[in-house]
Amino acid sequence: RHILVYGEAHARAIPDRFKVEVKFRVVDLKADTARLKVEDMVRNTLHELQGAKVPSADVVATSLEIKPSSEYDNELRKSVFKGIAVTRTLKANFHSQESLKEFLAGLETSEQLQVSGVTTALSQEDELKRQLRLKAIESTKQKAQVIAKAYGARILGLYSVSDTPPEFDYGISKGEWPTASGYEWRGRG
Repeated sequence: RHILVYGEAHARAIPDRFKVEVKFRVVDLKADTARLKVEDMVRNTLHELQGAKVPSADVVATSLEIKPSSEYDNELRKSVFKGIAVTRTLKANFHSQESLKEFLAGLETSEQLQVSGVTTALSQEDELKRQLRLKAIESTKQKAQVIAKAYGARILGLYSVSDTPPEFDYGISKGEWPTASGYEWRGRG
């Protein structure tokens, strides 16, 4: 006899880590002029990050990227060279929403300096996942006991355990569990 059960565990958590990505892009006919402008903006942004008390270990800067830039001209019906594009990206992890707000309030964006996104995370994510896995395992035990009892059977051992849901269309293969399990993060204020 086989009993197939799946476990569920849910949690709600408020994110307490915030990652912001700032992109710098300058196009100029002189590559060095574009490079100097980008480096100046990066230096100023790093200063703003220090002011927001972001540790340097929580800041990652990409390498400088230099390549030609062109735009399609509808009137000429061809691509027209605009100059050399110099780009760079900074990513910073904030340990509080307040320090993120402080940084964003002081950041002056433009066509050349843009915030390309803010993502959230949970500092205790690994621990939360571990706790949810334990709850999901307990859930499967309880479901299996109820089903076995309803059929007048007892659980004597396990045939197999998997954290990949099965699909029964043609034999057994990977599928989707009927409900979403896991956790969701709720934004603050």
